[in-house]
Amino acid sequence: MALLQADDLHAAFRGRTHTMRHDDGREYWTFTAALPPPDLARYVNSYWEVEGAIAHVREKILPTADIVLIFNLGDVQHLVDRDDQSNETAFPNAFVSGLQERFLITASHHRSWLCGMRLSPFGAYKLFRTPLTGVANRVLHLEDLRGSASLRFADTLRNARSPLTRFAMFDDFLRQRVAATPDAAPEVMWAWDRLIGSNGSARILDIADDIGWSRKHLRARFLEQIGLAPKTVGRIMRFQTAIQKIGAAHKVNWATLAADCGYADQAHFNRDFRDFADAAPESYLRARLPDSEVGFMVADDGR
Repeated sequence: MALLQADDLHAAFRGRTHTMRHDDGREYWTFTAALPPPDLARYVNSYWEVEGAIAHVREKILPTADIVLIFNLGDVQHLVDRDDQSNETAFPNAFVSGLQERFLITASHHRSWLCGMRLSPFGAYKLFRTPLTGVANRVLHLEDLRGSASLRFADTLRNARSPLTRFAMFDDFLRQRVAATPDAAPEVMWAWDRLIGSNGSARILDIADDIGWSRKHLRARFLEQIGLAPKTVGRIMRFQTAIQKIGAAHKVNWATLAADCGYADQAHFNRDFRDFADAAPESYLRARLPDSEVGFMVADDGR
């Protein structure tokens, strides 16, 4: 790619980036995020980069409707086995987290320097050129999906001069790949948009009827091109709506929030927290990380 000069970079990303910095003497980090350009908005929801050190070792990451591609530019990161938390898998390079039906636990034993993108399933489907049912509920080394070229790209990112430069490289990276492969089925894309537009509350039978498909056929196509069944995707979207409405609040009327997010009752709301976060809503409030837009929780008692 032709690297843009600093002034051109800032102009290209003006109005679609933000940066947060934190330093309290115990931990310090800088987080930079950017929205994609309009021509890529169908395929990627955001770019982000974080660099620094945190006071805790382990974080619980709650499910979202994104597939996350991460390039590790610093120290080795680890994925903790939920069922045997003494077991960790190392991820020294680039890795992909598919749509998840349960929380993940990650471990950062030293400094972190991560740069990545939150892909829509349609972006992931075009980028990885593989049925996404094989990516869902897994965290995979990128080289297992894309080969050694992914490692060379990680090295190029590491040597770039700034987060905005890396985000511009992401633009080129995606444009080259999405242009070369077909989109997901238009019916699947329409169904996804219907779920997004309803915050996950649209009835799957109604969606299938409007498309002219059976629920069984819609489910099969979702598994292939999204990774999870439409009902599960809807639950995740509704859960994330609740997480975003909670935001940084310290006190929440849970019954009102459940109703606002489309839950039939608070029992269903509590079930989703139990299934997706392995925590009660009040426990989430106590353990969540500040400034997290999608739901991160501290999963240990500190260093």
